[in-house]
Amino acid sequence: RREGLVVVTGAIGTGKTMLCRSMLESFESRTFLSVILDPGLEVEDLLRQVLTDFGIMSGIDAPAAGPISEVTRHQFVSTLQQFLASLIPLQAHAVIMIDEAQRLNPRVLEEIRLLSNFETDEAKLLQIVLVGQPDLDAVLRRPEMKQLNQRVARRCELQPLSETEVGDYIERRLT
Repeated sequence: RREGLVVVTGAIGTGKTMLCRSMLESFESRTFLSVILDPGLEVEDLLRQVLTDFGIMSGIDAPAAGPISEVTRHQFVSTLQQFLASLIPLQAHAVIMIDEAQRLNPRVLEEIRLLSNFETDEAKLLQIVLVGQPDLDAVLRRPEMKQLNQRVARRCELQPLSETEVGDYIERRLT
């Protein structure tokens, strides 16, 4: 739906990772995808990972780990924005999915907020999916996260399976 920022939460064992894997398999071929599995990344590392995953730069081209200058950061963000704009005539999409998002540091969350600004009059150019434990909602409710929290287009909370659903799940897995 290209809704911009989506938050998926659930307790440990409710199937967040399985849901993410299913979502990844269901994306159409015109979807550029960046999956961030390390919530300990700094802003610079996040930008490098996204640019590499989208094929804008190779891991070999990426500068060594560590801080990048503000000018370089600006160049990376500008390059990302140009790439996203180039997807419009192709009717292609770009998605960043971040697992264990409750562990992201505030600087990275602020960068995510800034990235969520990429849009046209018709649609968001970048969809960001934050996946995490229920603590993620508490993080987003902090006063300093108000602007990011206001941008959440959709929230989904996974509940544990009922007794009947557990039986159905086990039967299906055994089959």
